[in-house]
Amino acid sequence: MKVLWTSNLPLPRFADAIGLSVGWGGSRMAALADELPRRCSRIELGVLTMFPARAATTRVIDDVSYFLVPCSSKDMLRRPGKHVFRAFEKVLADFAPDVIHVHGSEYSHGLVASEIAPHTPIVMEIQELIGEYQKYYWSGMSFRDLICSRTIRDWIRFDGLLEQRWKWRRRARMEAEILRRTRHVIGRTDWDRAHAKEINPDAAYHHCDEMLREQFHSAVWRAAAAKRHTIFTSSSLYPIKGFHVLLEAVRLLKPFFPDVEVRVAGSNFGRAGDRAPLRRCLHESGYSRCIRDRISAYGLTHNVGPLGALEAEAMAEELAGAHVYVLPSFIENSPNSLAEAMLVGTPSIAPYTGGVPSLAADESEALFHPPGDAAVLAERVRQIFEDDALAETLSRNARRRAHARHAPETIIADLSAVYEKTSGFSTSARTVEMTPSGVFDRPAAA
Repeated sequence: MKVLWTSNLPLPRFADAIGLSVGWGGSRMAALADELPRRCSRIELGVLTMFPARAATTRVIDDVSYFLVPCSSKDMLRRPGKHVFRAFEKVLADFAPDVIHVHGSEYSHGLVASEIAPHTPIVMEIQELIGEYQKYYWSGMSFRDLICSRTIRDWIRFDGLLEQRWKWRRRARMEAEILRRTRHVIGRTDWDRAHAKEINPDAAYHHCDEMLREQFHSAVWRAAAAKRHTIFTSSSLYPIKGFHVLLEAVRLLKPFFPDVEVRVAGSNFGRAGDRAPLRRCLHESGYSRCIRDRISAYGLTHNVGPLGALEAEAMAEELAGAHVYVLPSFIENSPNSLAEAMLVGTPSIAPYTGGVPSLAADESEALFHPPGDAAVLAERVRQIFEDDALAETLSRNARRRAHARHAPETIIADLSAVYEKTSGFSTSARTVEMTPSGVFDRPAAA
């Protein structure tokens, strides 16, 4: 069976091979692309990526066919130009897939696939749901915050927090159109199932969990090795991620834990004075400015450490070395960052929102807090800081659940079954026996 994936980011192997710098991201697909051909050899995989680039590119790497369709940034967020449709058509003619697997409903590659391949079975995998996420975009920030945080960059690009929500609302209309055209949907949570059914009651829903990178299967959190009073979080890019709420919680904690430290991956802000003022004015977003201002106002300059983009190994090390992992988001579906923390066993605090309750049980596998409630978030952190027995119980239970949920053999079997159902092409007699494939197949530690 030939399966063609579509995505908005080149996977790391392909990006490295053609000399593209795409930053961090793509972890949702990268681990699966590595494992699927090895564990199910009768599936021939192709990956088509829409991405701003100069020319179309095709490569075969480790038996996976990669296709780059050049487009503009705007083409990814709206109905693209005819040249993108023609490039898609050429890839489909060359690869001739039995199934098209669209990764994510937020970008236009799903729209293009549904229009140019009406007779090819298409399955849409829900990652985020922009239509719901955009409702939370400002996430408790006041109108004064939205206006006063604007930077020169925001004015020049017309891309401040006000405009960004408007753009997300426009993208939500495209997303709804894509989902209404979809006959098969892959999801992972009660939340995405409910919203997929709301948009398209006739679509078949298939549950399939996500493959996580092997670095998180092998890393293990130990209370004795964790750095006391260290909080690790994975994003501060925009308000939905709730980093401003975490800062408020740390402000409440600091009188009791003066050495408290927040280490944040994927951050695009810096300590005051880290960047030249002119460069910062031209490149800094309004939300980054808001974060820097709050760090200064709360007296947290020496308590917050932005780490920038981290590779999987460094991320796993941060999780293994932190006292607690915090996800302060206002809305999430199935956040990989929480799943990775649970897999490592880092005691985790997460918001009771969206699909997050489908990933962990409150008080047993994680501690939950109401989105945007800094006081409760601070109290949850304090509980873990002061109670090693609680931390170890959360760690043990979370790790056990995560290793069962993200077992590669189960995910490959589930995904293969989805491809069979959507295409009518049976792989059961053609699928090789699942064979050990390194770190993934080590038994989960208790």
